[in-house]
Amino acid sequence: MFRWLSIAIFAACTPPAGPGGGGSSTVDAAHDAPSRTSNVVVSLTFDDTLDDQYQVGAMLASRGMHATFFINSPRVGLASYMTLAQVRELRDAGNEIAGHTLDHVYLTQLDAATARHEICDDRNALVGMGFDVTSFAYPFGDDNATVEQIVRDCGYSAGRSIGGLYTADSCTTCPYTNQMPPVDVLNVRTAPSVAGAVTADSLEAYIIDAEAHGGGWLPFVFHHVCNACNPAAVGPAVLEKFLDRLQARGARVVTVAELLR
Repeated sequence: MFRWLSIAIFAACTPPAGPGGGGSSTVDAAHDAPSRTSNVVVSLTFDDTLDDQYQVGAMLASRGMHATFFINSPRVGLASYMTLAQVRELRDAGNEIAGHTLDHVYLTQLDAATARHEICDDRNALVGMGFDVTSFAYPFGDDNATVEQIVRDCGYSAGRSIGGLYTADSCTTCPYTNQMPPVDVLNVRTAPSVAGAVTADSLEAYIIDAEAHGGGWLPFVFHHVCNACNPAAVGPAVLEKFLDRLQARGARVVTVAELLR
């Protein structure tokens, strides 16, 4: 039985600002008078076991926050990926370790037996490393009803997709957040995967829009944490500034597993 988080239901005082652009004036206004009573619950999720994500642990710890790290078990300890000691350190600091398949494949393009191997055997390997693994992320956000059922059968209680929430340039009819509780815990929607010329302002704009439209659960998807090392990257300074903005707004930051307990 889920133990749903209670969140403050206070409407944000600022008008909506589109995450796709044109919202800087709203963001600036929010900085002048942060509400500190945000009705948005945020989950920070990091995919792919990338070694440059390890630094996020210190950023989170210094602010009393936790994140969910979706790990591909065969990558642990390989070059450019986190070591087992690093993943365990993140876990020991209160972060969630979750599953992301063995080989980071498009699951809907596989037959059911191969998809089950990718999902179940990855979870089994992570459990064998000593992790309590209950959340899953579909590589590339690629899922369907068959894949979702396999995720459930493999012992997961949640499946996170990519996208499906409002953006000013590509999904103007989408909801701004997941409902509390989520309508479908095996197809959790997110803001678009963070990439390109992202700024703290553009990230915070999603929060401002969500606050103005009733609040709810807003997961973010990150990959590389570096300065222009990859198209799908967020700069460390940008991420730290965004974490500070979350604190200033009073947005509660939780792991996927924590929200669904």
